[in-house]
Amino acid sequence: MKTCNVLTAYLEDPETDPTVLKKAFQASLKWLQAWQASDEHQADGTTFLQGLCPVITKRLCSPTWEVRDTTLEFITSIMAAVKGRADVVQVLISSGLPQLVLDLMKDPESYVRASAVTCVGQIVNITPTEAAGESRSAETLRCEALVPHLMDILCHDTEGFPRRAVVKVFTDWLRNGHMQKLQDSDTVLSQILERTCSDLDWEVKVNALDLADSYMSQTLEMGPSLTCPYTIGLPSSRSSGSISDALVTCERVGLFPALLTCLCDCDRPVALKACEILLAVKPKLCNGDTDPSEEHGRDWLEHTIKEKQMAGGDGAGDRQERPQEWATGVIKKMDLDNIKCSLSKSSDYLHETPRSLLQDVKATLWGGEMHDADCY
Repeated sequence: MKTCNVLTAYLEDPETDPTVLKKAFQASLKWLQAWQASDEHQADGTTFLQGLCPVITKRLCSPTWEVRDTTLEFITSIMAAVKGRADVVQVLISSGLPQLVLDLMKDPESYVRASAVTCVGQIVNITPTEAAGESRSAETLRCEALVPHLMDILCHDTEGFPRRAVVKVFTDWLRNGHMQKLQDSDTVLSQILERTCSDLDWEVKVNALDLADSYMSQTLEMGPSLTCPYTIGLPSSRSSGSISDALVTCERVGLFPALLTCLCDCDRPVALKACEILLAVKPKLCNGDTDPSEEHGRDWLEHTIKEKQMAGGDGAGDRQERPQEWATGVIKKMDLDNIKCSLSKSSDYLHETPRSLLQDVKATLWGGEMHDADCY
């Protein structure tokens, strides 16, 4: 236990440099993991963690944002390391740490807010349902109670890091079955997709597409879209009726409009991710009923989406065509293979050509004194 005493001394010392503090937290985590792996020493690990809780509480209130951020990362790592240990989870919940973490979701520093969001998501993942009703502080860890806080960050936080973290948490909850337990999960998913499709941060949109991919995989009972491209086109075991019901479910949360909108996105990673998801789902939607001679690119898709937006869904054709049928019809007419090929290319093939070089030379020689500023 001498090592633990040294680590505790570093963690308790208010003069400890943030870098040293981070290393001390990392070493403490390794000791906790080692104890958890040993039946003989699990009690020692729990005792060590109980002694650390007051130190962690003080560090979460540090005036230095790096210290608060490092402490949140440590709590998140502990949560991931002690899954299945109800006694350890109870120690963390009864210490009052969850409430402090929730408070830090409003921290002035965006990195801290992002780390707090990630930490809250991990706490929910390891907290048993029965534990959530045992204490008043644990009640705040229920997904239902946390969703409004996360949506507020997603809609109003001016920094990208917290918004990215929120979408990742929702994706993690969906994969672990927490989102499905919400009272109105479809409405929440619809709000997330609607908000993220118009987000200015391209990483937020890519994270939202991961969420859409997971939801579609569960709804259509597919594997992840990128696991094996050779499975595309294989016959599906699901009936056309069940696939039709799944399409209605996807349409209810606005999944296809979000994917098609992202396919037209000006940020290449966003468009490429949307294209890969649509490529994986297209065989299930179309059952080989496509005509390569009538497939179109992204320009056609942009025009089609604008036409539908201008019509407002009130045109004569729209009255006879359900939304999922419109989406399926559009996807059938998309040349997704060529779109993916185009999006996968680096922009260098456009900018590193002889013509581009001559244009740069010409601009330099004949630009005049009014254009002396170096645009590079």
